[in-house]
Amino acid sequence: MIRSAALTGNPNCGKTTIFNALTGSSQYVGNWPGVTVEKKTGKIKRKNINIEVTDLPGIYSINPYSMEEKISEEFIRKENPDVIINVLDATAIERSLFLTLQLIETGKPLIAALNMMDIIEKEGTIIDLDGLTNELGISIVPISARINKGISELIDNLSNFRILDKSPKFLEYIQEINAFKTENEMSDDKISAFRYNYIKKLISKYVILGEMRSDSTKKIDKVFTNKYVGIPIFLVIMWSIYYISINIIGGFSENIFERMLGGFSTGVEKLLLLLGANDYILSLIIDGVISGVGAVLLFLPQIMVLFFFISILEDSGYMARVSFILDRIFRKIGLTGKSFIPMFVGSGCSVPGIMAARTLDSEKERKLTIILTPFVSCGAKMPIYIMFAAAFFPKHTHWIIMTMYAIGGIAIVFSGLLLKRVVFKGHKEIFLLELPDYRTPMIKNVLRQVFNRSKTFVTKAGTIIFAGSVLIWFLQSFTPGFKLTELPGESMLSYIGTFIAPIFKPLGFADWKTSVAFLTGFVAKEMVVATLAVLNDISESGGFELLDSIRHTFTPISALSFMVFIALASPCIGALAAAKRELNSWKWMGFSILYQTGLAYIMSMIVYNLGSYIMR
Repeated sequence: MIRSAALTGNPNCGKTTIFNALTGSSQYVGNWPGVTVEKKTGKIKRKNINIEVTDLPGIYSINPYSMEEKISEEFIRKENPDVIINVLDATAIERSLFLTLQLIETGKPLIAALNMMDIIEKEGTIIDLDGLTNELGISIVPISARINKGISELIDNLSNFRILDKSPKFLEYIQEINAFKTENEMSDDKISAFRYNYIKKLISKYVILGEMRSDSTKKIDKVFTNKYVGIPIFLVIMWSIYYISINIIGGFSENIFERMLGGFSTGVEKLLLLLGANDYILSLIIDGVISGVGAVLLFLPQIMVLFFFISILEDSGYMARVSFILDRIFRKIGLTGKSFIPMFVGSGCSVPGIMAARTLDSEKERKLTIILTPFVSCGAKMPIYIMFAAAFFPKHTHWIIMTMYAIGGIAIVFSGLLLKRVVFKGHKEIFLLELPDYRTPMIKNVLRQVFNRSKTFVTKAGTIIFAGSVLIWFLQSFTPGFKLTELPGESMLSYIGTFIAPIFKPLGFADWKTSVAFLTGFVAKEMVVATLAVLNDISESGGFELLDSIRHTFTPISALSFMVFIALASPCIGALAAAKRELNSWKWMGFSILYQTGLAYIMSMIVYNLGSYIMR
C-alpha cells in the first residue's frame, strides 16, 4: 500500500502543476526554472486513497550542488518515500532521462510521468511508451498537466503500484554503471557520458521525432533576447504595465474606493453610536482600525492588476529571457543572470525572493543575491509610492514608480560592483539557464496567482496591519501617564517620534509622524501608509485628507527623498528573518541591515540636497 510519494524532475517540467492537480493545492506555478525552492506537501483527495505527496525542488541530477538540489537529494535518500514520481518533459526527453536513470540506479520504487504530451503530439513526435516501459522496468504514464489530462491514470498507477521486471539489456547497463562507480579513478564526467550514450540508444529505439518544433520561439527570441533592443523592450513592457495598473485602473478605482471607505466608516460610526459605544471604542475602531487597514486596502485594485500582468509574463516564458539578457550586466557585478530570478520573485515579496536564492550554485553568489534582492521594491512598498506620487505628481505617477524601481536597479549595480571588489573577491560563475518555449498563459494559472498574491496582501492588512494600527492608535491616544488625550503632541508616540526625528533631518523629513511611520515600516512596509493614516485620521474623508496632510508635511523634494529611503532601506522583519535563515549567520544579516540602511540614508540625503539645490 502506497502511503507517501515524492515528485521530482527537472526544473520547469511541470512538477508543481501536477502537484496541484493531484492534491487540489494552489502552489505557485511559473514557466521558468527555479520556481519551487523548498519541498511542499499535500494529500491526494480521491475516494479510498490516502497518499501524501511531496513536491521537491527541480533538479537535473541527484548529485547535489545547489541548496535546492541538496533538499531533493536528501529527501530521496533519507526520507524513503514509498514511491518516487519522476516527471519527465516529453519535449526534452533526452535530458529528462538522465535523472530517470540516476533514480532507477538508487533502487527506489519509481513511476515516470511523461508530461507535455499534448505539445509533442502537435509536433508529430511518437514515443514508444510500451518499449520504454519494458526496457527500463518502470510504469510510464503519459500526461498533459496543463490541460489536466492523464492525472487520473497517474493516480490509478499510484494506488495499484507494482514493481516491473527490467529487460536484460537494462540489467546489463546497471551492472556496468555500478562497476564504473566502484572504480575510484572513474570520474563523474565519464559516468555521465556513459549514461548519455545509453540514453541515445533509448532515443534511437523508442522515439520517432516529428517535424522540427515551430520556429516561432526562435523568431521571437531574435528580437526579445537581442543584446541591443532586449533590455529596452523589457523596460517598455514594464512601463506599460505600471501605466495601466496605476494610471488607468488606479484613476478609475481611486474615487470609488475613497467613497466606499468614507461611507463604510460613517456607517460603522452610526452603528456604534446606536449601540452606545463610548469614546474609547469609537476612536479605536474608527480612527485606529478603519483608518489604518482601509488606507492600505485603497490600493488593492492597482496591485491586483499589477499581479495579473506579472503572472502573464511569468506563465508565457518571457521572464527566463529577461534573466538571459541581464546576464551580461550581472556578470560585471559578480552575479549571473540566474540571480535575476530571486530578485524578480522579490518584486512580489522579499521573503520568497530571498528564499529563491537557494537555486544558485555558488555560496558567494547566493549571499550577494540575498543582500541585493531587497533593493527590488516589493509589493508592500507600492502603496507608499502611489500615495506620495498621487500627492505631489498626480500626472506622472507611473513615471515616479518606475523611477523608484530604477533606483533599486542602480543600487543593485553599484552595490554589486562595490561588494564584488571588497567582500566577494574572485567570484566567477558559469551561467546555464534553460529557456522554455513560449506558451499561451493559462488563465486558470494566472488567476490563481493573482488570487494567492492578493490574498497575502489582504491577509497582512487583516492581521499585521490591523494589530499595528491598534498599537499606533493606542500610543497616539494616550500620554506617557496613560491618560487619554486628543492632542497628538502629548502622546507617547510623539515622544518616540520626536526622539528619533533628528536622525532624518538631513534627509528632509524630520516630522515626528514621518519618523514613526518609517519605524513601523520595519514590521511591514504597508504599515507606513497605515501609520500615516491613523496619525492623520482619514476615517471619514478617506485618502484625500491623507494626501492633503502629506502635502503639508512634505515638499516634492522631501517626498522623493522619503520614497528613495523606503525603496533602499532594510526590509521588513519577515524578510530579515528569511535572510538570517538563508545566510545562517547573524554577522551576514547584520551586515546586510547596516549596508542597506546606510546606502538608503546616503542616497536619500543626496536626492534631498541635490533637489533643494536645483530648486533654488
